[in-house]
Amino acid sequence: MCAIGAAAGVWLYSQLLPVVDFLDDGQRDEVVASTALGVLMFLALLGTGIWNLAARRTWAIAPLVTAVIVSGGSFVFSVINAIDLAISMERRPIFWAAWVYLGLVILAVGLLRLKPTPVVSYPRPPGY
Repeated sequence: MCAIGAAAGVWLYSQLLPVVDFLDDGQRDEVVASTALGVLMFLALLGTGIWNLAARRTWAIAPLVTAVIVSGGSFVFSVINAIDLAISMERRPIFWAAWVYLGLVILAVGLLRLKPTPVVSYPRPPGY
């Protein structure tokens, strides 16, 4: 997902760079903030993916819970972004990224449900 997001970001900003000179200060600030949030989302997805790969054969559920939270947040942000683009550019929104993030949420929840709970056996007290 990080590779797709990085490729989409590079393409988007390559389309935006020629018109940056024509933007006013408020619009430039919005572009900078949007870019910063995109980079943070990319890093969060990358870190979560690496953590899940490293912990895939363990009992730990924290990486999968983090994947659900990060993917869910990415889903919400992608829907908001698509609606914002539809309003500002007056075009039909494209929700492909939202579908991919929703798929990641469903996959992480499914894997979380399949993760076995550890069985802890306690020693019997004397006399039993």
